[in-house]
Amino acid sequence: KKMPRGWNKTKNLQFVRPAPLHEARIGGLPGGSRAPQAEADEGDSPFAIFSSTLRDGAGLLRLLLCFLAIIFLFSNIYWVEEGSVALHTRFGRLVGSAGKHFIPPGGPYWAMPYPIDKITKIPTTIHTLSLDGAFDATSMYPRSPGDQTYSSPGTKATAAADEGGGNSLPANMGACANSLAPGRDGFLVTGDKNIVQGNWEISYKLDIGGKRCSGDSPVLFAENIGDMQKAARLIRNIVEREIVAHVASMTVDDFVKGAINDNAIMQASQRHLDGMRSGISITSLSSKKYGVPKSLVEVFQSVNKAQSEKANQIEKAKQYRSEALNEAAGVEFQRLLDAIESYELAEAQADEPGKKNASDRFHDAAESASTSGRVAAILEGARTYKTKTVEFVRAASSRFSMLLEQHEENPDFMEKRLFEESAQAIFSGNARKFHLPKDRKKTIYLELDSK
Repeated sequence: KKMPRGWNKTKNLQFVRPAPLHEARIGGLPGGSRAPQAEADEGDSPFAIFSSTLRDGAGLLRLLLCFLAIIFLFSNIYWVEEGSVALHTRFGRLVGSAGKHFIPPGGPYWAMPYPIDKITKIPTTIHTLSLDGAFDATSMYPRSPGDQTYSSPGTKATAAADEGGGNSLPANMGACANSLAPGRDGFLVTGDKNIVQGNWEISYKLDIGGKRCSGDSPVLFAENIGDMQKAARLIRNIVEREIVAHVASMTVDDFVKGAINDNAIMQASQRHLDGMRSGISITSLSSKKYGVPKSLVEVFQSVNKAQSEKANQIEKAKQYRSEALNEAAGVEFQRLLDAIESYELAEAQADEPGKKNASDRFHDAAESASTSGRVAAILEGARTYKTKTVEFVRAASSRFSMLLEQHEENPDFMEKRLFEESAQAIFSGNARKFHLPKDRKKTIYLELDSK
């Protein structure tokens, strides 16, 4: 009888009384057969028990190895979730035909166990990255509810404090809470050397369609980037650099008014990503808040007030100029000004033809029927004076010709007549009169009163 497995063979052995000598036979019973008792003793030997146990263990081990082999072969069955794709590599090489290396959502898919095969899943959903601390006062410490970013009225930027109020600066930062501290606060510098701050938000995703660059975007992403955490750091660095360059090319007024070309920043950043064959596409970039730091709001408002006053004064001066010119010459004042400027320029250059041309133009504009105002009155007075002067000269010339003719006929008579007419004209009226003789050698003393 065989002993059960696990028994202590030494401890459980039983000693059998030997058979009588006359019953023992070498080689067994007559006829070549062994006695039943001898067969039982041989089956219960330690060697037989060990051989039987070894055979049973080997069978069980083969069964276990087959079971483990089956589990090993089917252990890497996987599914690809919606919003992601997978890359299947075998010994580091992609599995699949060109252009179809990535595995779409679905399953089940089978792969050899790791490290023979490796499955890399890449999300295809849109990711959002906020640049809240790069160019704002929230880079290292939360702002207090009253710490605002100023923006000009009427723009899309907000000047409210950050959400989640109650945050305050550390106790040791209270002295510079309203100051801009380099190393603590982020900021930008405009092209006219002014300090501004702003926040941007970026949306990006894996370029599954392959529109940005040739090749499989998941493959390029896996080869050149690796994962979305590295992609976020890379996009942040690239976009921040382009924002700095763009803001440095604009004025502070344009920045505060919201004239920020977010599309240009996005396109420049996308060109860098395409050049790196990253397989990433930036879907949107928008500026959420922008303006000047709180510590500069008062100064900025003073500058805006001065510029507004300057603009008002300039507008008033233009209006006064227009009114004065219209009052002076009417609608033709511009033609007259142009002719005067051309004449002065030609005179400075000693350009006689130019002077004549400018004078003709001025004459044409002055003689125009649409010329009015003081210029028209002055021109009309000049015309009247010209007419009177011409008529006076003509009359005087006619009288002189007539007197000359009479003088030639009778000189003594004409001289006496003219002398009498002159004396009569002189001595007429209430004026004090003195008649001096023709003899210049005589000295005449006149006593004149102070009145």
